[in-house]
Amino acid sequence: MILEEAIKTSRQMLDTLRDCIPSRVEEPTQPVNLNEILRNVLQLSTPQLLAKGIIVEWKPMPVLPSLAGRLTQLSSLFKQLVDNSIDAIHDSRGEQRELRIVTTAYLDRIEVMIEDTGPGIPSEWRLKIFEPFFTTKGAKQQHMGLGLTMAQEVVAQHGGIIDIDPNYHLGCRIRIQFPLYAM
Repeated sequence: MILEEAIKTSRQMLDTLRDCIPSRVEEPTQPVNLNEILRNVLQLSTPQLLAKGIIVEWKPMPVLPSLAGRLTQLSSLFKQLVDNSIDAIHDSRGEQRELRIVTTAYLDRIEVMIEDTGPGIPSEWRLKIFEPFFTTKGAKQQHMGLGLTMAQEVVAQHGGIIDIDPNYHLGCRIRIQFPLYAM
């Protein structure tokens, strides 16, 4: 009985993993506006943000250059990061419930900062959180620990860098940088 349940659970996890593997069909690269993508993600997340009492500070750079990118992948990336922030803020149950998203353009790159007032990420986990199957949420919450791994992969496929700001102590600040050259 226990063995059968373990086998059943293992098969379900394998099916979930197979569903997470990106298909071989390559999404075309096109000019994308990260401000538009982030605005759409925030619109999708509005019911969840309102339900959890989270205040959003959205500070897009007024004119952001287009990035050569894959729209669906970038949308999934930012949706994952916003969802993680919402979960962190909600789980911390703190009085300050804020999410801040800032976009900035430099001569050679576009930078997106996502800050939340959740509990933050301990220094010993700052690299581990990008490893496959690492999760802070545990099996009870049905989290596989693949979200940030996939986020890092999308950023890398776009020639970018994603990191956790070790000097930010009011929650978590994730910095994503994309080069402005064509892919």
